[in-house]
Amino acid sequence: MSVHPVLAISLVLVALGTCLGVLQACQRRLNLHPEVARKLLHVAMGFAVLTFPFIFDRAWPVAVLAALSIALLLAIRRVRALRGALGGAVHGVSRESWGEICFPLAVCVLFFVTNGDPVRFGVPILMLTLADATAALIGVRYGSVRYATPDGLKSIEGSAAFFAVAFLSTHVPVLLFTDTGRIESLLIGVLMGIVIMLVEAISWRGLDNLFIPLFGYLLLQRYLGQDAVELAQRLAVLIALSFAVLVWRKRTTLDESGLIAAALVGYATWALGGWHWLVAPLTGFFTYTLLWPRTDENTAPFHNAHVVLAVTVPSLVWLAISARYGQTGWVYFSTLAYAVQLALIGSIQTRYAFSRGSSRRHPVYSSAIAWAVMFTPFVLLSAQRDAALVLAAAALPLTALAVSAFLLLKRRLAKSAGGHRWALHAAIGGAATVAAVPAWTALV
Repeated sequence: MSVHPVLAISLVLVALGTCLGVLQACQRRLNLHPEVARKLLHVAMGFAVLTFPFIFDRAWPVAVLAALSIALLLAIRRVRALRGALGGAVHGVSRESWGEICFPLAVCVLFFVTNGDPVRFGVPILMLTLADATAALIGVRYGSVRYATPDGLKSIEGSAAFFAVAFLSTHVPVLLFTDTGRIESLLIGVLMGIVIMLVEAISWRGLDNLFIPLFGYLLLQRYLGQDAVELAQRLAVLIALSFAVLVWRKRTTLDESGLIAAALVGYATWALGGWHWLVAPLTGFFTYTLLWPRTDENTAPFHNAHVVLAVTVPSLVWLAISARYGQTGWVYFSTLAYAVQLALIGSIQTRYAFSRGSSRRHPVYSSAIAWAVMFTPFVLLSAQRDAALVLAAAALPLTALAVSAFLLLKRRLAKSAGGHRWALHAAIGGAATVAAVPAWTALV
């Protein structure tokens, strides 16, 4: 039963202000840990948000409420008087975070795409409300086994708590409020728990408040309606990819967050595109430290999730477009994107390892090696071998041009921070795939 929109908006804003005030007072009098105060606010507002499907029958009041909440929270961030009066629960932690802004934004988007469906809206919000808060509190109190993330150290204990609560937050509503069978609801809960746990582990600066509900909705939307065999296959693939990444970890340059990101990218690639889309990223993952000379740069584990995302984002964009429009032939662009990334890594490694006069320092060398490694399986697995050969041939000069452009631009950015290098990786890879569109269009 819906409530008048203006009254509902007013009540939610009053609840938000009251929670901020009460938690600020508790923090001063009881000396609450800043993370505890922050997560108590998180839980209180999460439970308020869970009522939205029952008090709102349209999306515009939620959008208005989100805009007003963001305005209030930004004012607390910027206005010193408000920050002193109400900001303890929001800004008590030392790390920079935009989580309080991401939360209402995610709620607004989620309500719109689910049309207020209680299960599809409620499950992601429940995970964000309970699993995220439980993980943070358990990590602060009991976390002892730490791992690196882009946002600092997190704990295995916190991640395990996140999985347990996310599993229950999915399994119980799906079992009780949908027609999904018991085995299917159990498998959906396990899948959601693992994947969203991994997403939360590599989120940074409060973006988990955006990633958890949106990824949770996308996964739930895909899993509901699938039978037990399909769900079990997805779970088996997820476990197999995670195990493969774990076994190969010492041969990579990835830290813990990079390994988690690699497993997630592999699973997302398979889930959206199938096995033929997975060949290129697996080939790149297992060969990028074996093809090039061993130096300090390709032995130490210091590449994090941001690096993995920069390297894979051009392919992931083509994957998303392909999944949307059903164009299986676009795997060519993904293969080219990974060939370019492999060549870029090789161009840096060979320049570190070989003398100035060595021919192996030339960009054509790394381009040819990377191209052969990536496009050999592409041609062998293609149903149209002749067209695949021509497309592969067209990819070689594009790969070499991409490497040359990268080296030229990198010299100009030599004094910049390392993050610019990986942004350049993503930009060059994306540009190379766009340049390949005319050749693909002419041949396919």
